[in-house]
Amino acid sequence: MMEKNWEHGLDLHMLFIDFEQAFDSVNRRKLSEAMEEVGIPQKLIKLIEMTLKDMKAAVKINNRKTRTSEFNTG
Repeated sequence: MMEKNWEHGLDLHMLFIDFEQAFDSVNRRKLSEAMEEVGIPQKLIKLIEMTLKDMKAAVKINNRKTRTSEFNTG
């Protein structure tokens, strides 16, 4: 992508966010309150809250899956 932009003389802006550091200790209740304060529609807030509720994840390596872990923060 960077090379193509350079070839065509186009500007390219990139942003890298370390989500692990940015969101590993987010208070979900405070996040909802902050979204309300800035005027995010309630329907969207509820959708976001639903994606954060009962979060579970596993890692798959060489077709073998690790045990599932729950995430209550972040």
